[in-house]
Amino acid sequence: MFNIDGIILSISKLFNDLNYEIGDIVNIITQPQSAMPGLWNMIEGIFNCLLPIGYSLLALFFMLDLLNNTITFRIAKIENIIKIVIRVVLAKVIMQSSFVILEQIYYSVSDIISSVYASPGTIQNIVDIAELKTQLEAMKFMELIAFQMQFMPIKLIMQILKVLIEVICYGRIIELYIFTALAPLPLSTMVSGEYNNIAKRFVQHYISVCLQGLIIMIACMSFSGIANTILVSTATSSAEISMWGTITACVVLLLVLTKASTWAKQIVGVN
Repeated sequence: MFNIDGIILSISKLFNDLNYEIGDIVNIITQPQSAMPGLWNMIEGIFNCLLPIGYSLLALFFMLDLLNNTITFRIAKIENIIKIVIRVVLAKVIMQSSFVILEQIYYSVSDIISSVYASPGTIQNIVDIAELKTQLEAMKFMELIAFQMQFMPIKLIMQILKVLIEVICYGRIIELYIFTALAPLPLSTMVSGEYNNIAKRFVQHYISVCLQGLIIMIACMSFSGIANTILVSTATSSAEISMWGTITACVVLLLVLTKASTWAKQIVGVN
């Protein structure tokens, strides 16, 4: 009545085939930004719409900065005038190329993520399949029913965790799209001596969102070690699957993923 091989296959797919699952997550994290052409075209359209507004703000900040320097007599020397002109020209070039620059930052971090994922390393198997099969074959009918009843909530928990991870990954993609679309506005402050910190922090935040994908991937790769540590401490054999141990491991991973954004900001120096 019970297909033991089918049960074992399901458990192996949930707990031991993590390379496949992590590969799917890496594909989401590193997919080209143009992988969603309809959405990407809309983002590009918004960027092009805001670019003239950014130029206007750039000119406004330049005039305010020039006026401030003139009033305080800091522009008396010719070299100071040259510095201001060069800063305006560079700011205009950077703003004009910012769409491409942000794309290159994204692809550079994506290459790092792919390299780390492809680096030599072993993702541990969480469940000893051979011992589990031996135990299942020795179980009586009612014991198999009890095992199935225990396994179904675990399977549901793992599926929910996978969906939540995908939601976090796609939420990161949307955040990157929004940053790209609105880039001309914060970058227009580059020319201002008083407000140029806004542009710097914008670039730092964008890099932190890109790095968030790397932290998500490392956290998912570490899940097998986290789960092994928790399950070994709660199980009586290497084949036992503890429902509460699984819940604990999933909650730990979920908490780590929710902190990925904060940690990425700390790495790039954004408070």
